[in-house]
Amino acid sequence: MDWKFWHTSGPKKIPDKVGEALVSRFHLNPADIDSWRLVEKQGHLAALTGVMAEDRRVHFIRIFDPSRINGEFLIDLTFEDLKTPDGRKALKFEGHIERDGTIHLADRRPPKITVRPIKLDPPKGTAAVKA
Repeated sequence: MDWKFWHTSGPKKIPDKVGEALVSRFHLNPADIDSWRLVEKQGHLAALTGVMAEDRRVHFIRIFDPSRINGEFLIDLTFEDLKTPDGRKALKFEGHIERDGTIHLADRRPPKITVRPIKLDPPKGTAAVKA
């Protein structure tokens, strides 16, 4: 597969193949993905032993929402900037693309807040039953 999107620097539009992976794996709305951007860097994927494997050259990617970043910071945004406190707020997904075109992504969105019901004491005069 011939990937050409990494030949330019700075934030760029999400390529169709990466967008398709986001929609199919994370059930996202394609309209939301259109406003997001991607930054990348080339590198080697380390094996589980920590040794760099020469044949595991990949393109690391980070997908973010530019509306969550202030304009001055966005102009010169780099791959590493999305690990800073300001950049982390905008980070949605990160992962890598193998040489054969396989896309691996991890969800970096903050967890949704769940509301747990308040445990009420039993009415007076009744015994609490343990389950």
